[in-house]
Amino acid sequence: MLIFPNGIKAIFFDLDGTLRHNRPEGSQAFWGYAETLGHKFPKESKARALRWTHEYFANSQALEEDAKTYPDEEAFWLNYGRRHLQVLGLESELALEVAPKINTYMQTEYEPEDWVPPEVPQLLKELRAAGFIVAIMTNRTNPIDEMLPEWGFDGLVDFHYTAGEVGCYKPLPGFFDRALELTNLRPEQTVYVGDNYFADVRAAQEAGVHPVLLDPRRVFPEADCTVIDKIEQVKELLEQKALS
Repeated sequence: MLIFPNGIKAIFFDLDGTLRHNRPEGSQAFWGYAETLGHKFPKESKARALRWTHEYFANSQALEEDAKTYPDEEAFWLNYGRRHLQVLGLESELALEVAPKINTYMQTEYEPEDWVPPEVPQLLKELRAAGFIVAIMTNRTNPIDEMLPEWGFDGLVDFHYTAGEVGCYKPLPGFFDRALELTNLRPEQTVYVGDNYFADVRAAQEAGVHPVLLDPRRVFPEADCTVIDKIEQVKELLEQKALS
């Protein structure tokens, strides 16, 4: 039986990269196809690119500027591919040459599996059975209602919402306003578990919510919060009162 450590009464979860995953991941597919074109990247370059990707999609200024500069979806992703290749270490001209090939591959050939680790539904079930309020809150734009049964989450969360539905995207702390209103809890009585330091942790910290970072590859070695390697460790943290 779980307990309420330090007054924690609600566990909020990010969705993509935390509870559900693409298999293979987009970055892995991107790098893999680049290698078929003769461009191999060392481990440290991939780690740098992965970190950059997390920061870029954390509602960054660069993302905002690119969205305005490239309102056409195809042009946006082509520019993203160029940026990604340059972060990996390709020279600007070569990145411009290679990006269209990878972009075409990603649009026409990349069909990832929508995968939920089997331990995730069990974790959600145990948390709710223990009396915690459990919710899913994601930076997606569109509602996820229809997908919950497909992922096996139907009936396992008390509520869920997307950033698009509440009109506030992480890392802005206002992302948590709806959850705190629905639960009638103070920020310090809640925990947010996510995989992106720049979006999830910073938003939680600004809002006064306890952040837990899922970072098995140690993409964010400087993380100033509780860090876990596996999603099921959330239960261990609660049992051990190990939240920081």
